[in-house]
Amino acid sequence: MRTIVSIVVLLAFTACRFTAPGEEKAREALAEAGKPYSRPFESRELPEVEADTPFFKLLDRALKVDPELEAAYFQWSAAFANAIQAGSPPIP
Repeated sequence: MRTIVSIVVLLAFTACRFTAPGEEKAREALAEAGKPYSRPFESRELPEVEADTPFFKLLDRALKVDPELEAAYFQWSAAFANAIQAGSPPIP
């Protein structure tokens, strides 16, 4: 009987995972920030630049084509995934 109870308890907690406070909000922010990088650079639609292009469109284009900013996003994404994995309990 004790073995059966142990197995049931083990199975009940095998698939459980507790989320840290703010984890869902951080996931949403990560997904939103990654939208410009979801497609390969060659297939991204970039705003056209003309002599009278407003500043916010110039800034938008500059942020979408900046390779250092894109690399920083992917470093942030990897660090977030590592933090979630490190905070998870070990699988027995």
